[in-house]
Amino acid sequence: LAYLVLKSGADAVQVFLCPKKFLDDMGVAFKADDEIEVTGSKIKQDGADLTLAREVVLKGGDTLTLRFKDGKPAW
Repeated sequence: LAYLVLKSGADAVQVFLCPKKFLDDMGVAFKADDEIEVTGSKIKQDGADLTLAREVVLKGGDTLTLRFKDGKPAW
């Protein structure tokens, strides 16, 4: 499973994306200094707060859809 650690100031949040193979198949890779915009949902799993990404807007303006609005995976 691929995930990112997003930093905003002193805060860091783990955002779970999708299976790594899904990103590989689309030719998408992230670098540490990439600026992205993430739309997703915060959930609780096993007592931990998790963020599941639904869409990621890449710095070129492309939108990567990982989950549909009903939460079902796009992969």
